[in-house]
Amino acid sequence: MDADLDTDVDTEGGTVLGKFSRVLSDGEAPFTVALSFFAFLMWGMMMTLNHFFNPASVWAIGMAIMAASLAVALFITRAIMRFLSRLIRKIFGITPQNESFIDAIGVVITSEVTETFGQIEVYHDGVPCRFSVDLFPGSEPLIKGDYAKIVRKGRKGKTYLVVKTVEEPSLPKGNSK
Repeated sequence: MDADLDTDVDTEGGTVLGKFSRVLSDGEAPFTVALSFFAFLMWGMMMTLNHFFNPASVWAIGMAIMAASLAVALFITRAIMRFLSRLIRKIFGITPQNESFIDAIGVVITSEVTETFGQIEVYHDGVPCRFSVDLFPGSEPLIKGDYAKIVRKGRKGKTYLVVKTVEEPSLPKGNSK
């Protein structure tokens, strides 16, 4: 018997598997590691709780135990993955992407950059990197082709705030080779 478990279910904002990955580890830890922790924790809790609280194997109690195990396993897995991702970053000296590109200068590639929308392109070792950006409050408007400097992280770390500049596109001093 051959089974193909590859799915292509698209939902708004990404795939179901991608969303589950972000729920488990905020996308910072390897998905397989997070999934392994989650599966082990959920299985262990279900087995232990069923053994002690459901000796008669009642379906309703089993479903309640499964739901509780799922919630607790998600919470614990998220906490473990946040700790591990911070630990790995400190051990290997890795800075999060949203901090290493602050002060980088790129080119606006959308029709305009507003306080809620826009994209710029920064070249890193010859590879174009595109970032979602917002206009820094009170700064000069940007249109396609303008140079923009990243000044800090934006909404909840998901975007950058940029200002208009006349400097040529470049990376921050610490990132250039």
